[in-house]
Amino acid sequence: MHTFEVAFHSFEDVRDFVFLASARPYDIHVCSGNHCVDAKSMMVMLSLDYSRPLRVMASCDQEEFLRLLEAAARFRV
Repeated sequence: MHTFEVAFHSFEDVRDFVFLASARPYDIHVCSGNHCVDAKSMMVMLSLDYSRPLRVMASCDQEEFLRLLEAAARFRV
């Protein structure tokens, strides 16, 4: 499991991140405190608290993780 932090500042940011996560063949979760949701579901992603950075957890190998970091660069904090 690999992790990094992101911040979303608009609905469009959330939408774009869900699209990015949905294109990956492995599980990606986003956590706010102890509340973790499936990053591929727009509905549950909108239930998170965006007032502080969120933790992304990806179940993938190192090579895939590096590609995910590159794709998510604009959201990373």
